Amino acid sequence: MKAWNLWLRVIVALAAAVILSASEQDALDISRNIRLHHMPYGTILDPWFATSASDEIVGYTRCGDSAIWTGHYLAAEAFRYKATGSPDALNNVKTALSGLRSLVDVTGTDLLARCLVPVSSEYAVGITVEEAHHGIHISNLNGVPYYWVGNTSRDQYCGVFFGLGVAFDMVEDSGVRSDISALGTRLLDFLTGNGWNVRMPNGSYSTTFLIRPDQQLTLLQIGRRINPGRFSTKYAVSRFFDATSVSVPIATEVLDDHNSYFKFNLDTINLYNLIRLESSSFNVFYDQAYNIMRRTTDDHGNAHFNMIDRALRGADAARDAATRAYLRDWLLRPRRDPYVDLRGQIPACGTDRACSPIPIVERVTTDFLWQRSPFLLYGGGEGKVEGAGIDYILPYWMGRYYGVISAGPQPPEAIWVSPSEGSGASANFRIGIWDPNGYADIAVGLVVINQTLAADKSCYVYYDRAQHSIWLANDSGNAWFGPAVLGTAAALQNGQCRIDAGNSSDAGTGEVLTLNLQTSFPAGAGLKNIYVYAEDTARLGTDWKRLGAWTVP
Repeated sequence: MKAWNLWLRVIVALAAAVILSASEQDALDISRNIRLHHMPYGTILDPWFATSASDEIVGYTRCGDSAIWTGHYLAAEAFRYKATGSPDALNNVKTALSGLRSLVDVTGTDLLARCLVPVSSEYAVGITVEEAHHGIHISNLNGVPYYWVGNTSRDQYCGVFFGLGVAFDMVEDSGVRSDISALGTRLLDFLTGNGWNVRMPNGSYSTTFLIRPDQQLTLLQIGRRINPGRFSTKYAVSRFFDATSVSVPIATEVLDDHNSYFKFNLDTINLYNLIRLESSSFNVFYDQAYNIMRRTTDDHGNAHFNMIDRALRGADAARDAATRAYLRDWLLRPRRDPYVDLRGQIPACGTDRACSPIPIVERVTTDFLWQRSPFLLYGGGEGKVEGAGIDYILPYWMGRYYGVISAGPQPPEAIWVSPSEGSGASANFRIGIWDPNGYADIAVGLVVINQTLAADKSCYVYYDRAQHSIWLANDSGNAWFGPAVLGTAAALQNGQCRIDAGNSSDAGTGEVLTLNLQTSFPAGAGLKNIYVYAEDTARLGTDWKRLGAWTVP
């Protein structure tokens, strides 16, 4: 290895600033898995496996929220189709629409069911027992008897209309648009015909929209978009009387930013369509409501909310970079639902609340991450239920459509160092590098431990993953000492630091490589920042990352 060639590569790396992108392959894999494991009856359900390590499906769960997540899935695949033109995405859009239509057809009154399951299904007993508190009904659909779940909430309607509104604009297919118009019209006619009450077959009401002018206006706004002849006048009249009240329920909800956190997801998806489809001066009232909510949630580490903000407010470099990082961190989370308990590990400001938003990787497992409180200290299951992953593909494909995420090859990124701060004459620095294509795709890691990001007078390490070897730059930063193979009795030293290769190591699993560097410093070296850069086998990398600081007394 020639030192000068390496130095030229380092100069290029120091100047590089490649847009970090979440992984398209992960998004495509999630979509395939949804179709394979999460849509047994045409709408979103989550499979229950025999054990946390088993691939044997023994049941399905979360049927009560099938409508809302099928709506979100429809939106995700619609954004995917708009961004890529993929025939597979178009097929997924049509499948989701068919599933949503079945939730309306099965009730016989144009009421939206929460979910449905064939009476003959081997999983029907488990589903109906779990959802019995919502009320189980039986109807025939195309000559086949189905159980369907009632007690339909506003959440389910909002999720479905979110998907319909997005898909109508993202999918310029006459058949799809016709289907959306017909389905949305049936749903709205049912609600307005019942005075904005959700009427069950026995005449009782499961919920009402009368207390939510913001949600009424959102549904009518989408209605006039998909069927202007039927709903434009209704929307205009409602807007005249109710626009000034849109912020009232939201201003109440933000008083508690932890409990019932799903309310913020509903507000976000509703205001997305309400604002983007409004061109009149009434938008000032809608913007006011959105700003109230956004001031509460903008620092919650929420990729989904950030993408809605990008859609409504335009580009913001810091927010968009954070969104890409949040999606990367989502990929490091478990796909199933092991129980998480962070009590005693994170500062608490309540029995179940952290004082600050919990890092995404550590948050409790759930069905849709972005509708769960980022402060929640404990929760989850037994590791047997697999989440659908719509909380990844929706913000990912929105990111692709709105230009936040690059469509090109996905580079690796340095993501953490441990310890990230402290002091002492020596430390074993554990450095995490993430590559969406798997840790084996990582070729090079560069580590600078110095007051500033500079090669001279620095503890500057070059790491070669394939050779499991390291080099250390000289004090001038223009030549290398080494190589030293990690785990062998060797050491590299300049005037700034000493790297003990024998007590250093590297190891990878999945998409993360961990590099351990046993490092010591001369006395009095002072404050040292820790910068890391990573590059893959195609020589693609992200910008340098400052991941920590260390003080040498």
